[in-house]
Amino acid sequence: MTTFKKNNWNKGTPKRWRNFGDALLVLGSGLSSIVVVIPIPPDMKVWIIAITTILTTAGKFLTKLFNDD
Repeated sequence: MTTFKKNNWNKGTPKRWRNFGDALLVLGSGLSSIVVVIPIPPDMKVWIIAITTILTTAGKFLTKLFNDD
């Protein structure tokens, strides 16, 4: 059973959650790179990249809080 608690920070992250967090980070980085070359207004690019960076970083951080008990 996987639990989500702040006390799990110092425990090992289960492999499936670690892989999910890594995939999320790669996907977010790839999306940010692709947005740079898309012909949209520059201010829209900045917002998309900022939101993508925040969400992927938060997702990677949150996967650290999962643990198998």
